[in-house]
Amino acid sequence: MFAGTRGDERVSRVLDDYQNLRLKRNQTLVEELSEVDAVKMANFHSTVILPIASRYINWAAHYPGNELDIPAFQQPLSLSPVEETRFLRSLYRFQLCCQLFSSGPYPNLVPESRHNPVDILTRFFFLHEPWEVEETRCVGVFAEETYERFSKVLVRGINSGSVVFNGELRPPNSNLPFPLKQIRYRSRFFKNIAYSRGLEPLCSVLYTDSDDHEGLLGVVTGVFSRSMTDAFSRSVPFLFDDEEDPFKYFTRLVRQRGPPAERQRRQDAREPLPFEGGSVAGAPLAWTLVWGGTYSTMYNALSRMQRAWACVMWDAARLRGTGADEAVLRQWAAAWGSYDPRDYTGPNIH
Repeated sequence: MFAGTRGDERVSRVLDDYQNLRLKRNQTLVEELSEVDAVKMANFHSTVILPIASRYINWAAHYPGNELDIPAFQQPLSLSPVEETRFLRSLYRFQLCCQLFSSGPYPNLVPESRHNPVDILTRFFFLHEPWEVEETRCVGVFAEETYERFSKVLVRGINSGSVVFNGELRPPNSNLPFPLKQIRYRSRFFKNIAYSRGLEPLCSVLYTDSDDHEGLLGVVTGVFSRSMTDAFSRSVPFLFDDEEDPFKYFTRLVRQRGPPAERQRRQDAREPLPFEGGSVAGAPLAWTLVWGGTYSTMYNALSRMQRAWACVMWDAARLRGTGADEAVLRQWAAAWGSYDPRDYTGPNIH
């Protein structure tokens, strides 16, 4: 996205433009795009976003049936327009956040281009409604589990004795900073760097067959194809269940910096936020259920399982028709009981 630095001024300018575009939800961007930019966007959408969305939607749809003891979502899955929009927008938010706040494809940026978790919360996620942030975190769980499976497949390939892999060496044309055989011990490093590259490596992983050893090696080479000097320390696993995840310290950070004042007022007053039919702009059913139909600024109260099956992506008809709406409430009760996490003041929200 950027050919040079992504310092504070540049990031701020991009975020300003992004917010202006969000305020023009019903306007077309065609007149504002050059032909070159339009072609690039269309190519990214067709070669990265749509292929990932296909796999991701199917993966999330299988979670309720596999884990919650309720009927599986109907296959083949036909999404409503609202569901499709939520899934696609969450992928684009994920990509934008990766490009703005991580090492991305330019890991040798000057130190001043690094951003801490507070930056991410206050400068990017506060532009969105809380349920939109949770939608983006759902993508993070999918990416994390995808890379975890890939690491295991890669280790099996290394252990198989395949002539493609030489565990003592580093892949050709790669800046992998350790011998390939150590990937089994450094899977977290691999995942963090892959996260920071955005969606392109995720797409490659999803569409590389586990028996295609040359393809697997190609993915590793692609992820580590640039100089990795200090990249590990600069990658920010901001969307994932990691010790550097800013959401782990959400309550403390928000009490220090505060969410936008109007949102805080709405939460403090427990302002009604009923489900209003499932428009893209409104809160999804799952969100209104867990908060009892009142407003919340909290981004980190949903469980990992709820994110895994993307409960905030699905529309009301699908949740109610499969009993998944009851599963949302069961999982919420298992995590919080009768307690309201908006009243929580400690540092360890999960």
